[in-house]
Parts: sequence; C-alpha cells; structure tokens
Amino acid sequence: MLEPFTSDQFKPITEDQRTFIVVPYRALKDKGFTIQRMRALLACCSYANHKGTLWPSIERLAEDMGINKATMQAHVRWLTEKGYLKTVNNSYTVGKSAKPRAIVYDLNNPPDDSQEQLINQDYQTLVNDRKSIEKEKLELTGANQSSGSDRAKPTSLYQVWRKLMLSKFGVDLPYQKETWAKISAAYTLNEFQKAATLLIESKNAPPASPNIMLRR
Repeated sequence: MLEPFTSDQFKPITEDQRTFIVVPYRALKDKGFTIQRMRALLACCSYANHKGTLWPSIERLAEDMGINKATMQAHVRWLTEKGYLKTVNNSYTVGKSAKPRAIVYDLNNPPDDSQEQLINQDYQTLVNDRKSIEKEKLELTGANQSSGSDRAKPTSLYQVWRKLMLSKFGVDLPYQKETWAKISAAYTLNEFQKAATLLIESKNAPPASPNIMLRR
C-alpha cells in the first residue's frame, strides 16, 4: 500500500537556489564603491530576473546583508543616484513596501519607462505562479488529510482481529492500546479486514501478536 503524504513533503525550500549574480561591469572600476555598497549592489542583482527587474523590499535586502533598514535605504539611494539602480514606478508598490526596480547594466541603454507595464505584468505572473504552487500544495495536503481521516480507529481494528481469532482459533486476546494505535496508522478498516482475513485463514496456529500486520 502506498504511504500517505506527510507534511514534510510540503516544507518550503530553505536552501538558497541562486548560483550566480550578473553585475554591471562598470561597477568594477568605480572608485566610489565601498565594500558595503558593492555588497548592496550584489544583493540587488541577486534578485534581478533576465530583464534586470527586481522586486524585493528594503527589509528583505537589509536582512540578506545583515544590516538595518536605514543603512540599506542609504545604499539603495546611492546606487540609484549613481545610475546602477532605477525605480521603475514610485507609485507602484509590491508586497510589503517593495517597489519594482531595475538594474542599469548599460548607461547608453537604460531600462525604458515605457516598459513599466511589461514589468508589472512580469511581477503579476510571478505572483500568480506562486499562488498556483501554494494552491497545489494545499490541495495535496488536503488530499493527504482526507486520506488520514479514513484511517480506522484502533478499537475497530481490534474488534475485527478479535472476531477472526475467536472464529478460527477460539483465542481471545486483550486490547493493547499502543499496538493498535500503530496498526491503525497503516490501514483503513476495509484494508485491514481483507489483510487480516487472508492472514488468519492461511495460519494453522494463532499469530503470537497482531504486530504481524505491520510486517508488509
């Protein structure tokens, strides 16, 4: 019998899946960069999509760098003033105080303000994709919970076992709470009834313990 899904299968991925960052080359020769400003640029670039657009909030960037929000705001302001970052739309916010920004890779060909609608569409696509994933997780979890709710009560399985044992061997075993709790986690009532009947009918002597039903 297939094992039911567990909640562990739906835990979010905590390990960072990013493997590289694309940074404007001119930053390498810009003597205005301090180590912290360069780290701030790297943090921003790490969220950029293939068009150079990013949506993380100041709080998220600050958390990534291990600094406070005010310091991160200062870094973002400096990067914007120096032309490495561009705020696409000051009136448009995403999530918790995040604004869509773009990395300016080429000063001669900066992000076009006319692309604002496309950028917003990109973000909406991202949001919809995440919602779809969460919906699928909830549906699978719900199916698992439904499957789990179909597990038989320990006392119901015990009564089936007791009846079969009395009928075949005239043996009456006492109820063992822990044993039947384990067995009930593995069977529905219908499954147990079929499996127990086949087992007991195949025996010439009574099984020593109902734990034998867990060996499969």
